[in-house]
Amino acid sequence: MAVKKPIQESITDIEVLGPEEQQEIKSQSAESAGVDWSQYAGAGMEEVKATDLKMPIWRILQSGSPEQKKSAPEYIPGAEEGHWLDTISKQIFISLDFVPCKFQTHWIEWKPDQGGLVADHGAAPEIMASCTRDPEDTFRITTPAGNDLIETAMWFGIVIGAHRPPINGQAPETIALLQPGLIPLSKTAMKVSKAWMSQARSIRDPYPNQPGTYIAPLFSRVWRLGSVATKDDQYSWMLPTVSLLRKTNPSLITECLGYKRDGEQLLCKPIETKALAAATGAVTNGMPF
Repeated sequence: MAVKKPIQESITDIEVLGPEEQQEIKSQSAESAGVDWSQYAGAGMEEVKATDLKMPIWRILQSGSPEQKKSAPEYIPGAEEGHWLDTISKQIFISLDFVPCKFQTHWIEWKPDQGGLVADHGAAPEIMASCTRDPEDTFRITTPAGNDLIETAMWFGIVIGAHRPPINGQAPETIALLQPGLIPLSKTAMKVSKAWMSQARSIRDPYPNQPGTYIAPLFSRVWRLGSVATKDDQYSWMLPTVSLLRKTNPSLITECLGYKRDGEQLLCKPIETKALAAATGAVTNGMPF
């Protein structure tokens, strides 16, 4: 009886090419180098929706964030409290240049005493009707199950620039980006969010061809997001800072409108629990930040 030879599954066995084949590939590469791929921009991804992508969330590192602990799997060299973290790429920055495209408030349920995230109930949860508000703690709303229901501002937009932490005393490196991002703000950061929205709504631009002014679109301005330390009698933590930077470049209007639609798709329903938990971290629960 003949013995069957094992199937070679190694990718190196499959991809070993002879000199003629290698030369053909080089010729094809040289030929394609002259192709204007921009005429096919986005081709093949026309049906991709925001819900098909991994949720892009940015957050501020706190003193207890595992990204600072060398013994933790999440450790990122150079990470410090107050840095902004891109939870997908795991890059850290000291500040962001952000164009908000869509805003919505969600109600997120947490187990007490840092017990973990339960669920995002979206923008108008029915659970609110059966919850109890603590008269002595404006941030504390308790669900029938005894969990905390946290009001959370969801800012969705585009990070168009970011600033890396300085290295060896050098000035921070500024990099250009065009990356969607969701920034959830809750508890004491809600005060920052409300001040931010109040300022955004107060911006009025003149009509181009008639007298008067109109409320500027949310995505018509770029905002610089940083961080600052604060504390109370028990804790110290980092809060976001928000300052108006400049008008958005008109060349970004198409992208802004697209991200506004993406934001509407993402925020019109509760965010998937696992993604939100990974982005916010356990330190969010049971503390003032």
